[in-house]
Amino acid sequence: MKKTKSIPQMYLFGLFAAILLSFVLCTSVHAANPTKVKLKSSASGKTYTAYDVTGDGKPDTIFVRKKNISGRGNLYVKINNKVVLNKYLHKLESQDDFYVTIYTLKNGKPFIRFTSRMMEYVNWFDSLCQYRSGKLKTIVNFIHPIFKTCIVRQCDVSVKGNSLRCIFRWNGSTVGRGSFYFTYTYKNGTLVRTSNATSDLEFGAVDPESYNPCDYLVCKKTFPVYKDTNKQVKFYVPKGAKVYLTKVYFTAKHGVWYQIKYGSKKGWVKEQGPGILFCNVEYAPA
Repeated sequence: MKKTKSIPQMYLFGLFAAILLSFVLCTSVHAANPTKVKLKSSASGKTYTAYDVTGDGKPDTIFVRKKNISGRGNLYVKINNKVVLNKYLHKLESQDDFYVTIYTLKNGKPFIRFTSRMMEYVNWFDSLCQYRSGKLKTIVNFIHPIFKTCIVRQCDVSVKGNSLRCIFRWNGSTVGRGSFYFTYTYKNGTLVRTSNATSDLEFGAVDPESYNPCDYLVCKKTFPVYKDTNKQVKFYVPKGAKVYLTKVYFTAKHGVWYQIKYGSKKGWVKEQGPGILFCNVEYAPA
């Protein structure tokens, strides 16, 4: 006699199929986005349809274009037929580039970076954004006005779980050429910098006599060192003294500050541009 499936068996089979389908649908969204992908532009524009940038789990239509309009460079981006970037800069040359980078965290949350470069590493425009409710919100401006006395040559970004590790590479600052590492971690629906100060840094200095790389800075003049960003003088360092760079601090409110060590004392000096405080830094005039 032919057996038939009981109602409980049929129910369990249907439930299993539903769970499997749900799993496939959920994982397919995250599979559409690699950890990092770069979308290039052209004068006629390029369209991409394989990536989720809005965070809704569905592939979006992204249009990226760079071209000269009336003698000015125009950077133009549409997401799902909505203009999210229409920025005019100086005239674009053939070697200038503009591209969009999508970073996707471990939790599947996407963030969009817009980068325009000219003359290799000098950036005209470089911002990390998040798409929310049909609008772009800037999370990190890699060439924020607080860097006006130095040049951010570039910023290297990598995904570490639910965080982005950003390496700011500067040139022409008070400490010459440097690399400073900051981490932005996903919290409350967006990325938040874990600290305003970092001791994870590198900078370029040379010994005044041998011209070999060294780990100290030579003071060009006598100047005050402050207790904090409120400019309360803590001590003075004399001309010719050797000091050590121990931390970098920056916020939109206070700008860029450097913690230096002189003997057993530590204090802060504000970013002032190349060749003002130290005479042995690379790419800063003596």
